[in-house]
Amino acid sequence: MPRSLRPFLLNSLLVLGSLLAAAALFELALRLIGFSYVAFYRPDEIVGLRLRANVEGRFNDEGSSFIRTNSAGFRDRERSEAKPPGHFRIAVLGDSYIEAKQVDFEETFPALLEKRLNLCGAFGRRPVEVLNFGVPGYGTAQELLTYRHLASRYAPDLVIVAVFTGNDIRNNSRELEPDKMRPFFTLEGDKLVEDRSFAQTDEYHRRTNRLRASLDYLRVLRIVQAAYFIKERLEAPGAALPARTADAAAFEAGIDNDVYIEPRTREWQDAWAVTEHLFAQLDREVRASGASLLMVSLSTGIQVHPDPEVRRLFVSSLEGRDIFYPDRRVEAIASSLGVEFMMLAPELQARAEREKIFFHGFPNARIGTGHWNQSGHLAAAELVAAKLCRTAGVVSR
Repeated sequence: MPRSLRPFLLNSLLVLGSLLAAAALFELALRLIGFSYVAFYRPDEIVGLRLRANVEGRFNDEGSSFIRTNSAGFRDRERSEAKPPGHFRIAVLGDSYIEAKQVDFEETFPALLEKRLNLCGAFGRRPVEVLNFGVPGYGTAQELLTYRHLASRYAPDLVIVAVFTGNDIRNNSRELEPDKMRPFFTLEGDKLVEDRSFAQTDEYHRRTNRLRASLDYLRVLRIVQAAYFIKERLEAPGAALPARTADAAAFEAGIDNDVYIEPRTREWQDAWAVTEHLFAQLDREVRASGASLLMVSLSTGIQVHPDPEVRRLFVSSLEGRDIFYPDRRVEAIASSLGVEFMMLAPELQARAEREKIFFHGFPNARIGTGHWNQSGHLAAAELVAAKLCRTAGVVSR
């Protein structure tokens, strides 16, 4: 090596070493102060996206909570696959409403439901476990695959599929869903055909690159995301104010308002047809395992807005007649399958109007839109627990 290059190489190594040392110290400092803008999710070749196992950290984008996942990669307590003798198990399938990272774990719908069912002595006073299999962004297709490949291992006696009509139907359509990094089902005649071609794409391979996966655990590399989060909050003054107009209340990220009306396009007609077949397949697989299925439709912010005039103006803007159209359509599907069904939105709406309370939204986001807050989770758990405490003999085996 020429002597003239030695000083250059030595200086380069010193600079590189200094940068690595500084990054290591910065990483340590972030962990010591509790900064935890954590990468909670990972790609999955079966369901598209899953929670990482055994991760924890704070979430403050909408609401605020401390999140901890179990060794199976779900936001739940540690559960053994083998069901404890004499226990009654309920598996809850759903999306971000069920995962519920906006609130602390004890305030989530599944945790509250478990507590109330044990208090009322449902299912012959057997100890009740309610397992949380919720993952953000899931539609019925991913919930079916979650049951088939994961939840069924836990031998649930009852499966609750939490239907968020705001986007579950769209999630099931390759043509309507913007996020293509997920499995889809299509119909060939009356037969569902699974399509997992997303796992063969260059984008999926980039997301599953080992180096990228390793770097996701470094908090120092998440600081840029945190900076963007702070910037968005500073540029959005008044976000905590309630959505008091139909336009403000109706605009919810991730929701396509076409779901509130009779489908007018082939794409929406196909999405509903696929959704109906997915529910039928889920029911068949749940019954084949010896369990029962309960379909529960949740609520969107506009459906349960406490101001009836805001709801009326929203329905008028869509030229619709019934703000519960998608829920009633899911109810008709359940009825055709002979499956137990609960529609939460009408009862939540009546209570919201009576008590002047918002079940959706948080002070650091838009009140009246977005996910359930603590009041929403509590009210939903009360309604479902009341039904199960009354009819436990019907759904238990």
